[in-house]
Amino acid sequence: MTRKDFAARHGVGFSTLSKWLQDERRTGDPEVSFQEVVMPPAALRWAVEVTSPKGWTVRLNDSSAIRSLPKVLRALC
Repeated sequence: MTRKDFAARHGVGFSTLSKWLQDERRTGDPEVSFQEVVMPPAALRWAVEVTSPKGWTVRLNDSSAIRSLPKVLRALC
């Protein structure tokens, strides 16, 4: 990825990124070292999530399944 693309993708001004990289090269002992890290896709968002005091969690990815929630909760309790 180019510096220009990196700056645009991460909302950093190109001149700011260039200055940071120039400072890094000049000092030879950077306070911050830059390396691209590829993150996994954002986690799935659940329509409904219920966590019990006992530690179990029920997640529904479709809010239309909420009608089945009381039956599921009774089975778990």
